Amino acid sequence: MFARGFLGVVPATLVGAIIRLCRPDEWKEVFVACSGTFRTERGLAGRFPDLVVRSNDVSLFSTALGRLATTEPLDFTFKGDLAFIENLGLQDPRDRMAAILVALDYSAFLRGKANRFKVAHAAHYREHFWDLVQATRPKLDKVLHQMRITSYFGGDFRDHIAEAIERGAGVIAYPPTFRGGYEKLFEVLHANVDWQPPPYRMFDPKDIGEVVRGLENSASPYFVYCDQPVDGLDPVIRLDQAGKRVIYGYGRAKETSFRVRRYGGKPFAYRPIDLTRLGPATEVRIVKATGAQVDFLRSTYLQKSIQFASGDYQALVFLDDMLAGAIIYQRSTFAFTPETADQLYLLSDFATTRAGRLAKLIARIATLRSVIRPFERATLEHFDRLLTTAFSDHPEAMKYRGSWKVINRRENPDGTSRYLINYGSPVRDESPQQAYEWWWNRDGEAQVAAARDGTKAHRSPAPEAA
Repeated sequence: MFARGFLGVVPATLVGAIIRLCRPDEWKEVFVACSGTFRTERGLAGRFPDLVVRSNDVSLFSTALGRLATTEPLDFTFKGDLAFIENLGLQDPRDRMAAILVALDYSAFLRGKANRFKVAHAAHYREHFWDLVQATRPKLDKVLHQMRITSYFGGDFRDHIAEAIERGAGVIAYPPTFRGGYEKLFEVLHANVDWQPPPYRMFDPKDIGEVVRGLENSASPYFVYCDQPVDGLDPVIRLDQAGKRVIYGYGRAKETSFRVRRYGGKPFAYRPIDLTRLGPATEVRIVKATGAQVDFLRSTYLQKSIQFASGDYQALVFLDDMLAGAIIYQRSTFAFTPETADQLYLLSDFATTRAGRLAKLIARIATLRSVIRPFERATLEHFDRLLTTAFSDHPEAMKYRGSWKVINRRENPDGTSRYLINYGSPVRDESPQQAYEWWWNRDGEAQVAAARDGTKAHRSPAPEAA
C-alpha cells in the first residue's frame, strides 16, 4: 500500500485528451496549477521533453517532490508521532522524500479512534519503516525522471494562474473539488512535520466559475478540470465514468476534431498525427484493431449524434509511427440496388484530425484489397465491391470524392444532416503506399506545406459521418 500518493486522482486518459485537444506543446510555457502527484507534468514531459513546465501546489507531499525535482530539496523535520523516522539517519534528500510517501500511508492508521487493526498495522510500519523507504525509492526515482519540470511554486494556485496570464503562458489547472480537502488529506502528516508551509487562501469549489471566466477573459490558452458545470460556458470535454463523478473540462483549444467524450471502449497509447512530419516517403502501416480500441476512438473523434454499431472487422491506419485514422467493416445486411447486394459494408472510416484532408486518404485506404484480405481469409469470402453511407449537409461528402461514387442521395428523415448519401467503390488492388502517393500528389503535399508554414492551403470541411 505504500507510495499510494503516486496513484493520483487525475485520470491518465484525461491527460492524454488534454494533450490532443489543447496542444500545450504550442504554448509559450505551461503553468500547471494544483499539480498534486504531477501526473500532468509526467505526461507532458514524456511527449514533449523540451517543453517549459512550471508546477504549483501547497501540500508537504507536492512541495517536497516539486522542490526535489528542481534540485532545491525542502528542509523539514519529522516530529511527534513521526519523530522515530529521524532516528533512521536518512540524509539523502530522495530517501527523505520516500519517507514522506511511506509516512503518508502510515498516517492512515493514526487517524480516528484506535483499534486492534490500526495498532497492529502502525506497529508493522514502524518496525519495517526503513525497508519500506528502500522499496519506495525505485518508484520515486522513476517519477522524478519522468517529471523534468522547469520550476515549482509553493503557493496559492490563483496567484500561479495570475503570473501565467501576465507572462502570456498557458494554464492547466485542477482546482480542489472539496472545500478543505487538502487539509483533511494531509492533516496527520502536516501535524507531525516541522516545515515552512507556503501561504495560500482557502478555496471554495463553488467559486470555480470565477477561475474559469478569468482565464476565458484573458489572452492565455488554458484547460481547467472541475466536477461541476460552469454557467454560461460550454465544456470542451466531458468525461463520464461509470460509478464516478462527471468531469468537465473548460478551455481555449486549438481547432480539432476532438468531440465531447463519453467514457467507453478501451483507451490505449498512441502518437497523434503531426502533419508537419509527413513527407513523400512516409510509410503507411495497417494494423488490425480490437472492437474496444475503435470504440474508444469513435467516442473520442466522432460526433455525439452518430449512433455506433458493432463492426465485424477493424483496422488502424498509421503514418510512420502516428495514428492517422481507423476503418470499420461490417457484412452488408441490405442492398442499395440488386447489383450491389451482399457486398462488404464500410461501417465507419475517420481520421484523427480535421487538418490536411487526411480523411480523404483514410477513405481511399478503406477500399484496398490488402486491408480487407485478413477478413476475407478468416471468413472464406471474397469481396469485389464496398458500400457505405455518409451523412452530410452538402450534396456530396468531400472525403469520398475521387475514390467513391454516389449510388443515390436522399433527404435525411431524422434531421441530423440534410442528406443521406449512399456510396459504392470497387475493391482496389493498389497498395496502401500507392494510396498514400495518390493522396500526397492530390492534396497532401500542399496541405503539409501549409501546416509547416502555419497557413491553410484550403480550409477542410467538417468531417461527414460514415
